[in-house]
Formats: sequence, C-alpha cells, structure tokens
Amino acid sequence: MAASAFMSWVATENFLSVERLLHDPTAGAASQIKVLGYEQTRQLLRYQVSEQNRFYLSNWEVAELVMGLALFGVLLFGTDVGKYSLTLPLIMLLLVALAHWLITPRMVSLGRALDYMPSTAGAREEAGFSTLHRAYGVVEVAKLVLGLLLAGILAWRPLTRRKVRENLDLVDHSHHRRVNR
Repeated sequence: MAASAFMSWVATENFLSVERLLHDPTAGAASQIKVLGYEQTRQLLRYQVSEQNRFYLSNWEVAELVMGLALFGVLLFGTDVGKYSLTLPLIMLLLVALAHWLITPRMVSLGRALDYMPSTAGAREEAGFSTLHRAYGVVEVAKLVLGLLLAGILAWRPLTRRKVRENLDLVDHSHHRRVNR
C-alpha cells in the first residue's frame, strides 16, 4: 500500500520536475531551451515524463499481481484465516487485473495520442483520458481501503492460544512415544 502511494507521488513529481527544470535551468540547459523554444522543450520533456510514468505504471501493476498472488498463497496455505480474509486479496487482485488489462492500456493509448496533439484538437480524447484516469484513481482507492481492511482483520483477529496450547500439550501425553537418539 505504501508502494502504491509512493508510485502516485513519483508520477506527480515527474511532471512537477519538468516545470522546475524549465523555471530554473542550468546554463547548458537554458541555451538548449532557447534553441528549441520554451513550449517545444516543455512538450518534449512532458512526453519523456509521460513515457517514464507509463513504464513505471505497467511494471508496478505486474509487481502488484505477483505480490497479490503471493499474499493470497500465504494466507491460503500458511494461515487459518477465514473465507472473508481470503476474499479481500482476491478482490484486490481482480482490481489490479482490471487496471492492468483494461484501464491502463486505454489510458496509455489515449495519453500517447494526446502527447503531441494541439490542445484545441483533442477535447474528446482529453475527456476520455480524464475519465480513465479517474477510474484508475477509484481502483487505487478501492485497493487501499480493502488492503487496510485486510490488515485490520489480520491484526485484530482473535488469537487462538487455546488451540495452540492444546496442540502443544498433545506431545506430552503418556501414550505419545518420545524418540531420543
């Protein structure tokens, strides 16, 4: 969950870094900006940042799928949690899959179409991109809420000390043989 928040921060900071660079460039960068022009440099840098964010997003989603499968496997085979605790990571996995295979490819495609499109020509595409971006945000918030709910359930579930003690006491019953070699 922290890594998802970090990825959101990185994506935002990448775009802000373009503005910081353009407003306070080094001497070498300032001469290149002057040659290319402020708007063209801004557009090129924003394109580079967009491609970088697309790369991070796709790879992060693959990492989320792997980690989600691992979490589900640990909960299924390594614990005695109930069906509800197993359902939450499955829903989270489905949300990641939805984003990875349905939302993100469309968002990437529309984003690339908008990268060098004049701002007046792409109103329809921008509206579609904004809708997909909001849907992606909803998926991220839903995953966060489900993850916090799962963490709460796992942290505050009743400890089964009695069962553990009973299982340990079974070893010391007189009808169990000890093997000392």
